[in-house]
Formats: sequence, C-alpha cells, structure tokens
Amino acid sequence: MDKKGIWKENEEELTEAYKLEIDSQFTEAENFAPYQLEDIFDYMYEEKPDILEKQKKDYERFQQWKENRK
Repeated sequence: MDKKGIWKENEEELTEAYKLEIDSQFTEAENFAPYQLEDIFDYMYEEKPDILEKQKKDYERFQQWKENRK
C-alpha cells in the first residue's frame, strides 16, 4: 500500500489518535455513575438464588464498613 501510494496516513499520527481515543474511553468509563445495588442483585433472576442474596448482604456489610472507615 505504501509503495502504491494508497497508504496516506502517518503511523505515528494514527498511533497518537488511537491513544487519545483509548484514553477518552477509559476516562468516560471511570466517570460513569456507580450502579445501584438493586441493579446488580435484584433484577437478574425472576427468583433470586440464595447465594446471590448472601452476596448482596455481604456487599452491603462491606459498604457499611467502608463508609465507617472514613
């Protein structure tokens, strides 16, 4: 492609553009609002399995512990 003159882009410019796009996507993901606990645990199954209920309670306790540390 380069020899035929089809390749018009500079590799360094492309690499920099891709890095900027990736950084932008990471920033957007990192700034995404946290999920509500109900969205994670309550809406996946019609009848919530016992293990999922236990995980939810464990996570709630962890969140309380985390808040009390501050």
